[in-house]
Amino acid sequence: MKLYSFRNYVIAVTVVYSFNREKLRQLINNLDEINAEIEPNEVQLFNADNILDETHLKVALVNAVMSFNSPNRVAKTLRMEILLKLSATDQIREAIAKLGVAYENTKVGIIGIAYTMDEAREIVEKIKTELGNVTELKIPELSGERATRLAMFYGISREELESTQASNHIEALKLALAHRIATTRL
Repeated sequence: MKLYSFRNYVIAVTVVYSFNREKLRQLINNLDEINAEIEPNEVQLFNADNILDETHLKVALVNAVMSFNSPNRVAKTLRMEILLKLSATDQIREAIAKLGVAYENTKVGIIGIAYTMDEAREIVEKIKTELGNVTELKIPELSGERATRLAMFYGISREELESTQASNHIEALKLALAHRIATTRL
């Protein structure tokens, strides 16, 4: 589990392998009720297969907090603003299509949003318990074929990557996506 602190928020992030699809289905269906129970804290799930790496997470989290605390925010909740920034869009439907968790997903990212480290950790642990038998995984890293797949997934062209001032293809992809995240809904 990684912990990040931005402004007044503490955000805990982990990625798990979920073995039980029925428990995942129940969790997805009950996520709004869970968020109502833990308010003012929040929890968000994301498809961990479609994030680049920890840098992608950090850039999205910082930009989401900044956007949420500005008049330019798109979402009514910080959890949805985070999903928007992770997906590098300002369209909620597109964000859900790109990074929302579906019943068949096995790599599930969990984001706990709170005001203290203990609360953020507790949120993530609660969700892990709800999922049942899970294995905690490392946040994905970006390499080779995965980088090519994710560049296409995010619609980042070869020309865009080549024009980015980076030492290699991987760094170019990270910079291009960070730019998109930072410039959505300015």
